[in-house]
Amino acid sequence: MKKYIILLIILIHIYPIISTSNNLNSLTMSYGWDTVYIFSNNSGLVVIDFLSANVGYVSRGRHLIKTTNSGNDWNLFNYANTTIANIISLSFINDSTGFCTTYAYGNPFRCYKTIDGGLNWNELHISDTINTINKVYFVDSLNGYVIYSGYYVFKTNDGGNTWALDNNLTYNYSFKVDIKFVDNNVGYITNYKSVYKTIDAGLTWSATTIDTNGYKLLSVVDQNTVYIGGEYGTLFKTTNGGITWSNISFEYTYVPNLDIVSICAINKDIVYVSIDPYLSSNSPKILKTTDGGLSWDVVYISDYSSPTNLFFLNENLGFCYVSKYILRYTGSSGIEQNNSEKINVSISPNPTSDKLYVEFNTEINNPFQIQLIEIASGKVILQETGNTQNFRINMEKLPSSVYILRIFNEKFVFNNRIIKQ
Repeated sequence: MKKYIILLIILIHIYPIISTSNNLNSLTMSYGWDTVYIFSNNSGLVVIDFLSANVGYVSRGRHLIKTTNSGNDWNLFNYANTTIANIISLSFINDSTGFCTTYAYGNPFRCYKTIDGGLNWNELHISDTINTINKVYFVDSLNGYVIYSGYYVFKTNDGGNTWALDNNLTYNYSFKVDIKFVDNNVGYITNYKSVYKTIDAGLTWSATTIDTNGYKLLSVVDQNTVYIGGEYGTLFKTTNGGITWSNISFEYTYVPNLDIVSICAINKDIVYVSIDPYLSSNSPKILKTTDGGLSWDVVYISDYSSPTNLFFLNENLGFCYVSKYILRYTGSSGIEQNNSEKINVSISPNPTSDKLYVEFNTEINNPFQIQLIEIASGKVILQETGNTQNFRINMEKLPSSVYILRIFNEKFVFNNRIIKQ
């Protein structure tokens, strides 16, 4: 995998112009992805948690990295010489306040809180009788939940100072594995067989059993739309707050030895899933739907391990973990052509700190539109009409960020990722 990713990055930066057919999805399935961080090895669980398009945290083992500019730069926190063991779950509320759970062989499970962005952590006391913590999840700075031993859920409403067992959850021997809330009141918990929902901040819970296959993952869009997935490629969604659930069928549904290992729904229609074939003949890949699961496109294929921890902020910005690499998706990179016309474009320098020079290496006979879009905000920063073989874009006063340069007319559409330093 290492050689594959490094080669891809070199090709993107040296030869950012690629002539393709009219279907970008049918070509190299890794367009638009780059490596933004490489861990020293591939040991330890990974958690990705972004607060906004700019600010995000990634934990792996006894390390935590933080970005404030969409993954262009990262600050590393190394907890090797502290009491912090391997981080197994992570939940940040804002730029400074976050929570994590940790575990290492021979050491107890622990839950911690930071109020300085991960620099220092204080241990939280939750229970004297149960000492196995699976996951921590906070809705805001006061209200949070901890899944204990897979079977129990504890709740706090004072930022983790005190905790109480949530006795309103129907006891079920199956492990509770994921938890997400829409707001303070509406939330969901999945376990191996059921989906639990609360509409009153955990005072009461209702349970729904959908299918015999185990549920592992949960992606909540709003109060009405929720996606869940798990073993054998099973994927379900509700659009009425869990009253009814529909089975989303695609080519990987009910395939033996194939699991959905990550789900990220941006809205009710746009959803990303990562599949792990492990013992099947399929390749690990990320799939995307823009119509709520009626059709799917492949947006990434891995030749080594399955992409996990999908975290998309919007259609043009997302992150995932593959092997020891943190990958970032920043939209399409290449050319879509609506006919047989071949064109090439040169862009330099990229990254840039001020001027960006764009030159067509083939003759352009028709005017074209130029757009510069900031990925983090989705704003169109520049929109002009061009009709020359080369032009210049002044980016000197633009903030350091990642942008998409889009050039198009009735003959072609060109997209390229631009990094402003």
